[in-house]
Amino acid sequence: MTDRPPPPFDDGRSRRRLASDDVTPPRGSRRSDSPDDQWDDEWDEDWDEPNYLVRRALIVAGVVILIAVAAIIASRFIGGDDEAEGNSNEAAEWNTIVAIDEDDIRIIDRESGDEIATYDSSEFLRDSATLVAGDVLISPNDDGRVTLIDISDGTDEVIRVADDARVSMSFFNPTIAIAGSEAGGDVSIIRTEERDSIDVNDVAELEDAPVFPLSVRVNASGSHAAVPVPTLFQSVIIDLDEQTSEAIAGRVIAISDEFVVAEQPAGDESEIEFYDLVGERLGSVDVPSPVAGLLRPDGTLLMVDETGTIRTATADEEVDEVGTLSDPNDANLDIANAVPVANGERLVVFGTSQAFVLDTNGEQLAVVDGRRQTAAVTYASECVVLEGRPGADETALVDLDDGAVLQVAPDGIISSSSVDGCTATVLGQPKLLVLSRDDVLDVPGTSIGTVAPDGSSFVVVDRRDTELIDLETGDRTELSDGEPVVVRFGQR
Repeated sequence: MTDRPPPPFDDGRSRRRLASDDVTPPRGSRRSDSPDDQWDDEWDEDWDEPNYLVRRALIVAGVVILIAVAAIIASRFIGGDDEAEGNSNEAAEWNTIVAIDEDDIRIIDRESGDEIATYDSSEFLRDSATLVAGDVLISPNDDGRVTLIDISDGTDEVIRVADDARVSMSFFNPTIAIAGSEAGGDVSIIRTEERDSIDVNDVAELEDAPVFPLSVRVNASGSHAAVPVPTLFQSVIIDLDEQTSEAIAGRVIAISDEFVVAEQPAGDESEIEFYDLVGERLGSVDVPSPVAGLLRPDGTLLMVDETGTIRTATADEEVDEVGTLSDPNDANLDIANAVPVANGERLVVFGTSQAFVLDTNGEQLAVVDGRRQTAAVTYASECVVLEGRPGADETALVDLDDGAVLQVAPDGIISSSSVDGCTATVLGQPKLLVLSRDDVLDVPGTSIGTVAPDGSSFVVVDRRDTELIDLETGDRTELSDGEPVVVRFGQR
C-alpha cells in the first residue's frame, strides 16, 4: 500500500479502494498504510466467542446452523479476573453503524442516521464473517488474509494467518481476536488496538505443533495468553507485549491478570498447579477432578466436580469444601460445564436440566430449570438464555445476579445478543422474537439480525429492506433498500 494518507471525507460520501495490490505480507507480519471447556478426550474445548454470523439476510436456516455450531463448543473450565480491563461497559459503547455488502462498507452515524463514508470492499471482504472491535472492522479472507479497517478514517492493515483460519473474538477481552482452524494447526492472536498479529507457534517455538484456537485463553487485560499444547502435554504462557513465552506442565485451565492454573489429570484425581504470569510455579494441590471453576483475583480457584461438590484451592496447598450444589427437585445433577460471567462476579454451572448460579464465595444463589441455549455465553454476560427441561417448548431469559427468570417465550434459537446477554433475538417457529429485561417482542420480517451491543436496538431483514429498530421507541432507520446487508456496530 502507498504511504499516501486516505482522501478526506467529502460531503459524507468519500469512497476509497481498500486493500491495494501490494502483496500480502508473510504470516506473522503486517502491511500498513497508517503511522503507526476443552475437557474432551483431547484437551477439551473452549467457549467460542459469539461471532453473530448472519448470512446475507434471508437464509434463516443457514444462520441457525452457523450459530448452533459456534454455541455447541462449550467449555468446562475457564477463569478470569473481575477487576481486569475489557469489561462489558467498555464493549457495549457504540456510536456507529457499519453496513456491509459484497461491494461496500458504509459507515452510518448512530444519532442522525446519516452516511458518513463509503469504502469499496469487493476485492477482499467476506461480509458475513466480519467482526467489529471498537473502531476496527476485522475481515478475514479465504486465502489467509485478515484485513483490519479503521472505521474512523478508512485506513487498513493486512495481516497473514493460516489459510483455513476462522476468526472469533476472545472470551474475556473484546479487543482481541483469535484466528485458526478448529481442526488444529497454526493459531494467531490478533490485537486490534495494536493492529498486530502474534503467531503462537512462532513465539513459543513449537515447530508446527498443532494448537487449537478455541483453547487459547487471553486474560482480561490483554497482557498475556495461555495455550495448551496437547502433543507435548504442556502449555505455554505468552507475554503479548514482549512476544516471549514460557512453558508450563499440564494443560492450562484458567488465566487471570496475575495467575495461571494448569491441570494434570490422573484417573479421578487431578493435580492443580498454580503459576504466575512469567511461568514460575507457586504450588499445587491434589483434588477430585473438577469439571467447572472460576479463578478469583486473589489466585484462589473455585471448583465444582461432577458430583456437585464445591471446593476452593490455593497455591499454598489449602483445599476447603465449601458446599454442594442443590436442586429442590432432586434432579440428577450430571454437571456438564460452567463459565464465569458478570465480569467474574458469578459462576454459572450447567447440568443436564438445570443451571446453578454461584457467587465468588461458592454460595449457591439460585437454581433454574432449563438447559443452556445455543447462544454463546461470555465473560461479560449478566443474563443467560436457557431452554426448558427436555420436552419443554420454551426459552427463558435469566438474570445472573440472582437467578430470577426475567422472560419466558416459545422455544427458538438465539441468533444474536447484546454484550450483557440481557437482550437477545430469537429465531422461533413461526415467530421472530426479541427478549429483553422488560418485554418479549414479536417482530415482523423474514429474518432477524444483530442486536446492538448495548441492547438498545436490533436489525430486521425482509424482502424490501434492512432496518435498525429502536427497542424502546420503535423508531426505524433504513440501512438498505432492496438487497439485504450485514450490520455491525462500532465506536469511532
